[in-house]
Amino acid sequence: MRHNGAPYITHPAAVAGIVAGWYLDEESVAAALLHDVVEDCSFTVADLEERFGQRVAQIVDGVSKIERIEQFEQDINHHEHTQAESFRKLLLAVAEDWRVILIKLADRLHNMRTLGNIPSLGKRRRIAQETLDIYAPIAERLGFQPVRDELQTLAFEHIRPLRCAVLRSALQRSAERQRVALPKIRRQLTTGLKKAGIKAKLHSRSKGVYSVYRKMIDKDLSFREVDDIIGFRLIVDERLDCYTALGVVHEKFRPVPEKVKDYIAQPKPNGYQSIHTTVLAPNGNIIELQIRTAEMDRLAEAGVAAHWKYKESGAASQGGVSFQRHTNKQLDNLFSMSKLGIEPGEFLRNIRLDLYPEDIFALTPKGKVIQLNRGATVLDLAYAVHTDVGSRADHALVNGARMPISTKLSSGDIVEVKTASHVAPKPQWLGYVATPKARTQIRHQLKESGNAKMQELGERLLKQALERWGGPEAVDAVDAEKLMAYIKHNTGLEREEDMYTQLALDIYNADVVAKDLLGSKVREGALETSEIVVSGDQHAGVVRASCCEPLPPEPIVGLMRRTQGVQVHRRDCPAVSKRLKAGDCLALRWDEGEAAIYRAGLKLECTNRKGLMANVLSQFGMQQVNIVMINLTSAERDNPVASIQLVVEVEDVPQLDGLLDQLNRIKGVTAVRASMPD
Repeated sequence: MRHNGAPYITHPAAVAGIVAGWYLDEESVAAALLHDVVEDCSFTVADLEERFGQRVAQIVDGVSKIERIEQFEQDINHHEHTQAESFRKLLLAVAEDWRVILIKLADRLHNMRTLGNIPSLGKRRRIAQETLDIYAPIAERLGFQPVRDELQTLAFEHIRPLRCAVLRSALQRSAERQRVALPKIRRQLTTGLKKAGIKAKLHSRSKGVYSVYRKMIDKDLSFREVDDIIGFRLIVDERLDCYTALGVVHEKFRPVPEKVKDYIAQPKPNGYQSIHTTVLAPNGNIIELQIRTAEMDRLAEAGVAAHWKYKESGAASQGGVSFQRHTNKQLDNLFSMSKLGIEPGEFLRNIRLDLYPEDIFALTPKGKVIQLNRGATVLDLAYAVHTDVGSRADHALVNGARMPISTKLSSGDIVEVKTASHVAPKPQWLGYVATPKARTQIRHQLKESGNAKMQELGERLLKQALERWGGPEAVDAVDAEKLMAYIKHNTGLEREEDMYTQLALDIYNADVVAKDLLGSKVREGALETSEIVVSGDQHAGVVRASCCEPLPPEPIVGLMRRTQGVQVHRRDCPAVSKRLKAGDCLALRWDEGEAAIYRAGLKLECTNRKGLMANVLSQFGMQQVNIVMINLTSAERDNPVASIQLVVEVEDVPQLDGLLDQLNRIKGVTAVRASMPD
């Protein structure tokens, strides 16, 4: 039962009646009747699909998704006016079919018509404010002007009941005063238009109560200063007639300067087209006139639904083409020209919502709507919330399920990012994000982290050199004061950290600096140095050599390379054999305590055949190897060999070797080579 004691079925029946009045198809009417079934009953979307078909079930599922988002927003009691625009975008983005939004508008319209039955004043006002902030603007965006006006008026009655009553009474008195002058104005306009050879329908109108209220608030006016309460609408046959009619109006009545607006040449974002002009009437009152064609009037009155209404009326197809030509760019994406000749129901079935094709909208646990690029991940959202949240993001709860930070998000997802103190940005994070903000922040943090690692490396190199030339006690003999005096006197640098960075980049040689610092304390011979630990993340200061492509657990050594720092080689690499014998190499070892990820390049030469790519890609999943990049060079007609190039992430040599072995076993793969990625 509803709040007024009526059977609940009266609501879905009323919503279906509204949808039918908009001339939508039979699937829309069926979905309108069923729109609350999934939320309020024990039936599932699968049940609806079995009984009523896939399309009806999908529409109901879309409406239910919006209702779940609404309920989430109400539960956290966090709705703010500043979030209204983002929330509108979210509702539009989660719908994959225009009919979802239209049914939701019909649902809200009927709820507003019966809002007075809800006993709680606070709930009525909350629903009314939500209607003003969310649904009336959506109706306007879709061109449903009468629906927008009714939603605004109904909401105004509950939010500001006293002001609404006072303004409504004032409007009635004003209309009575104007009624005497209206017939005379109508006769003058009719005579002028007939003389100009223009067939026109003339309708008078009165400004809505909420529209008057907003104008008073926005422009700080009293009711007496609102000058366009009464107006006329001229409906003509052709676009050119609009401009001729404008000339007739200005010939009969003096126009108000700067009050002529041409929305035909420059339509509003929702596709609305009309010429507006404001003139002085004989009785001294100011009258607004709207001039438009019948086609423009259909769009203004029925918005998106005007297309199907127009089709049902049996108008000529050429008129449909004309309608399409004057529709705004956003609707152009939806109303494909090739579909204008098909039946309305079929046309509807091919439409998908496309207002925000490049964006998705997700919610935080506090109800904040986050707008992100399509393809964005949990990590993108984390950085959008706050840089500190992004840099410490460990995993997330997406709609209650634990998911990794690389998970791609969809509109309507509720995402709670979980952070951990031990987490820090890694180079592979750059492959997880799609938003410029996240990418910029990660690069900046990696750079800062790289600088710290370079300084740590330089300090370690200097300590090793001091041990090598002066023994373990030499490290303690060179205190910070002595080091700073040496730095300022010999290098011109200002900070100890800058000196360590220069040492890491081999701009200054650690052995030379160590001997200078020790002076006469340098002793002959060299002590065994401690090993430098190499982690999986490449950064400025430590890079893997492309000649031998070292991976754990292979024994490694290091060479100093100017501007690169330590270049890591396999111990058996021919490039370091002479330096190794001479004792010039740095002692290195892999960090055994870190679950590091290393990038490796693969190139496969294949004989092209059906199903080859599927066989190749399946091996990466089986070996749990992530693909960062893939490039396929198709086989040419005279050359059956195809080339597949990939960049993958592996943990160590055994994992890479296992992958290569499995790839070589695939029928059609003739050669597999591993290399360092560019």
